[in-house]
Amino acid sequence: MSKKSSSFEFLKNFDFLLVQLGALAESYPANDPHAALIRLRQYGEVLSRHIAQKFHIYVESEEVNFDLLEKLKSVDQIPQDVISGLSQLRIVGNNALHSFQGDSSDVRNNLRIAIKLGRWLVSISESRSKKNPLEDNLSQKIKDNLKEINLKTESKKELQKSSHDFSGKNMFRNNFNGKNLTDFDFSGSDLRKASFQSANLKNTIFDGADIRGANFLDSKNLQSYQLENALMDKATKLPDTINPKFKLRRNT
Repeated sequence: MSKKSSSFEFLKNFDFLLVQLGALAESYPANDPHAALIRLRQYGEVLSRHIAQKFHIYVESEEVNFDLLEKLKSVDQIPQDVISGLSQLRIVGNNALHSFQGDSSDVRNNLRIAIKLGRWLVSISESRSKKNPLEDNLSQKIKDNLKEINLKTESKKELQKSSHDFSGKNMFRNNFNGKNLTDFDFSGSDLRKASFQSANLKNTIFDGADIRGANFLDSKNLQSYQLENALMDKATKLPDTINPKFKLRRNT
């Protein structure tokens, strides 16, 4: 039997994290609507940051989604239905996370909203990716030099990213104990019951990862904000350095 493709595949050349979060929301069974709604909330936050970037809005790395949406509201070029859709994903997702509210009907509705928002983002991205007219005034030699520099830079970035990029991977029960995972990217990965004991987690990314039952005891340099968009439960073991209020919120 062939694997059913995700409704978010159209975003694969834009940001694969959006594809992963959307696909996860689609894949959760009907008896777990809260997990799907939480993923769609994360999808909306990632999408909001892309929109902010398109409209040159400065965003702090730890800025909460509510404040970001307030900034987007001030941009006249962003349609009101886009702002309303992003707010819907945030509010319903928050209710699912903190109050266990929401059902399969809410999931279907928010999936439709998420797809619509994704297509709008792609449409404005395509309209804004026009050639810079200033390039026409450069000599061919300068153009060739710039191209060579860009190729070297991109190759270096890709090499570094590929060696540390585990986004979207199935890493169920993986053992990372004692490893140096500085700058590693586990966005959207399945890290259920994985172990990170005594691992160095400086700048490690867990955006959208499933860390239910994972063990972070005695890990180093882990900050609360690195786990805010991850899916966790009471079985997730966190180090004492994590803010106690964050631990309490995690358990609700």
